[in-house]
Amino acid sequence: MEDGDVIAAFLEGGTRSAFGPSVHVEGDALMLDGWWAVAYRVSDHTVIVRDEPSPAESSAPSDVAAALAARGLTAVGVDLPAITLLTYTALDLGYAPWVLWSTDLATGEGDLNAKAGEDTSLQGISPPGPAFASFDPAQVRGARRTAGVPTCMVLTVGLSDDQLTPLRDGLFDCQFEHRAFGDIEPDGCAAVLPTVVLVDATATVGQAFLVDLHARHGVIGPVVAITDGGRMQDGADATVDAADPPDRWLPLVRDLLG
Repeated sequence: MEDGDVIAAFLEGGTRSAFGPSVHVEGDALMLDGWWAVAYRVSDHTVIVRDEPSPAESSAPSDVAAALAARGLTAVGVDLPAITLLTYTALDLGYAPWVLWSTDLATGEGDLNAKAGEDTSLQGISPPGPAFASFDPAQVRGARRTAGVPTCMVLTVGLSDDQLTPLRDGLFDCQFEHRAFGDIEPDGCAAVLPTVVLVDATATVGQAFLVDLHARHGVIGPVVAITDGGRMQDGADATVDAADPPDRWLPLVRDLLG
């Protein structure tokens, strides 16, 4: 499909999966270059469109806006509180400027509030067992490809040399960046666009780092916590046991790298 066909299917056909050269549909989201959210379908007649420069100056946001206008919808609001709530829960995004397109403001706000309530109804319910959140590795690879850097990069925080050496040997095709606690802040992790982050969470400093990293939405990719006994850790998507030799962590990390 061409990108225009994907956009049309996203807006008119209600499709939840379609792929073009640069855009694809992922559920209710229209994504650019595998990671950048262009638009989100709130209902059949309400859509939010990202209102900031897109990667590589793509015309996707303006193409979506033109298609919405052709369907008789109008831009009825910007940066509404319900938009931030929805993108936070549905797209795992912090603040970004968005435009609300709908038949009128009252309809758009009603659809937004209903969708935000739907997407947050299961928030806070965690299944038993190790923490392991789903994610799309293509998002991270797309972000790194757009930035012109290697597509596979592991950021480690607080690990020892004895832990790093077998990881580097086992993941020889990946770039590694290591930081000690104090050398990097949680909100600085996103700058290196890591594909996977490993954090030593056996002590309070690492546990606090992970909680802050999660709260700040500091990275796109998965975060692995090294914990005593492999126990669950707030802010981590997966855990490994600190008592295991690092080469036993490799299958999990390799799987998360996609």
